[in-house]
Amino acid sequence: MLVYNSFFKFIYLMNKKKLFILLLITILLYKIKSKFRKKHNYKYINKYLKIKTEKFGDKKVIIIDNFLKNPESFIKVKSAKLTYDDNSAYPGIRVPVNINIHYELKNFIENNIKKEYGFTANNFSDFYHFSIINESNDSLEYGSKIPHQDCEYNNPLQLNIPKGYRISGVATVVYLCNPSEKYGGTAIYNLKKDLGNNNFYTNPKNKDLIEKLFEYKDNKGYMQDKEEIFFEKVYEVPVKFNRAIFYPTYYFHQPVINSEYFKKTIPLSDKDTRLTLTGWQKYNYLNKITKNDIEIPVLVNLERNFQPI
Repeated sequence: MLVYNSFFKFIYLMNKKKLFILLLITILLYKIKSKFRKKHNYKYINKYLKIKTEKFGDKKVIIIDNFLKNPESFIKVKSAKLTYDDNSAYPGIRVPVNINIHYELKNFIENNIKKEYGFTANNFSDFYHFSIINESNDSLEYGSKIPHQDCEYNNPLQLNIPKGYRISGVATVVYLCNPSEKYGGTAIYNLKKDLGNNNFYTNPKNKDLIEKLFEYKDNKGYMQDKEEIFFEKVYEVPVKFNRAIFYPTYYFHQPVINSEYFKKTIPLSDKDTRLTLTGWQKYNYLNKITKNDIEIPVLVNLERNFQPI
């Protein structure tokens, strides 16, 4: 009987000890988490934010108003010496943000946005810019006229990405401008035609569609395909000063621009200049390219007299 009682006493003490250790670990984790939060208090991003998620079909956009603490202070970037970004089809001026803002945005997305879109891999690349769309209609590249994706594909600068795969991530836009007749927010699209498939361009049945693509390429002005022949607009985020939006870079999208006001380059001094803080944070995970992917711009490599076979 004595042995029996001693055994249960031993079990009781062991469970009590385990409970104490578990409680101690919980307290330690809480303190570590609290210190981490304290360490990452934001200087530029507001502490208390209301996160809104807009869902449409199989897509969603995260919208956060009143995102930055002192958004007016960033407008002075327009008075700096800015130059055109010659490394992309971006239709205007871009200048990198300072490293502190860059770090905060990267940290915020890592902790609050990344998981919402199922990204779990480590960071592959990231960059953030102040961006101003102001190019005239007649100077636009083809990639600035139709919806596009912002993914990394195999190319001479990205040989580490195998052919047939892409790397994607989270896109960020913070509007540092007010609503205007010149421009709107950001539009999200579904791809309606199989433009990422080479067979599309060799099928005689698509001759008229291919001709339409060339027409868009030759047209002067933003937002071609208003007829939604190739891209269906499924959602549009309205412009609102200090509003931040987040969406996957593999969504087809484009800024909403009224070409009627861009017959000539818009000066930076214009009160309605479309100033935004934009960025891309991409993750080291390979996705197979599907029919819903386009290595923009596909049409550039085709000749005008191309004949389907």
